[in-house]
Amino acid sequence: FEGDPTDLSDDADFRGARFDSSVTFDRAEFRYANFIDTNFQTASFDQVTFEEGAAYDGAHVSGDFSLCYSQVMGDASLTDVVFEGEATFSGTAFEGGPNVETWAVSFQESEFRATVTFDECEFQHANFIETTFTESVSFDEVTFEEGASYDRAHVNGSFNLCRSRFIGSVSLTDVVFEGEATFTG
Repeated sequence: FEGDPTDLSDDADFRGARFDSSVTFDRAEFRYANFIDTNFQTASFDQVTFEEGAAYDGAHVSGDFSLCYSQVMGDASLTDVVFEGEATFSGTAFEGGPNVETWAVSFQESEFRATVTFDECEFQHANFIETTFTESVSFDEVTFEEGASYDRAHVNGSFNLCRSRFIGSVSLTDVVFEGEATFTG
């Protein structure tokens, strides 16, 4: 799926698929993508457009995962996903859409077992409720348009939320920070 944009104008359903080697969807254009319960070795979704959203619920990534400088215009659901390797979401806009009821993007109950980076992301509504960050996590220069919740999240490594902008409310109720937490402007 590399090269010029791959246009998947209809729904792309990879539900339950298993990629035993690396997979690259860079510069692909999806209407809606379903990766629920998919197993990835390593996966790259850089500069991808999801016109009506994407679902990765219950997926497992045993290597690195990248969703950078992409645009998600509908709901993005990454609930209960296990990321074994580094995960990078830098520069991605999670915009939500007319069907967004509560969260434009949800990482609820997901587990990041290595470093994760959300630098320069834009979130309409972001859900990190009960998410586990085993290593460091960075939200440098992030914009939260309509709020975010990190309630009951667990951060074992460092937590960086610097130079970020909250237009809506943010909740960090009952978050456990075991490493250094930085909230500077």
